[in-house]
Amino acid sequence: MKLFRTKLPFSEANFEAFLEEYLSASAVHGASSEAEHPTTRVADDVLKLEAEAKAFEPLTWLEAAVFFVLVLTIEADPASQNYDLGKQRWQQYLETKDMATKKA
Repeated sequence: MKLFRTKLPFSEANFEAFLEEYLSASAVHGASSEAEHPTTRVADDVLKLEAEAKAFEPLTWLEAAVFFVLVLTIEADPASQNYDLGKQRWQQYLETKDMATKKA
C-alpha cells in the first residue's frame, strides 16, 4: 500500500491501526450517526477510509509513471534512471489498477 509504506513488508493490521490513529486525530469519524456505538462507528469509518485509500492507489502510481515519462521527454537520456523508475511505476499501476473498481 503506497499510503502506508515502511521498510517492512505491508501489514494489513498496521495499516488499519494507522487509519484508526489518523481518524482519531481528526473529527472525521465524529460525523457518523450518533446512534451507533462509538467503537462500531470508528470501525466502520476505518473500513470506508481503507476502501477509499485502496481505490485511489492505482492513480498515485499512474501519476508517478506519467511524471517520469514527462521527465524522459525533457531530458532525452535513455540511460537515465528515470526510465527504470517510470517503468517500475507503470508496472505498479498495472498491478493495482483493478483496485480502483473493487467494492468495499
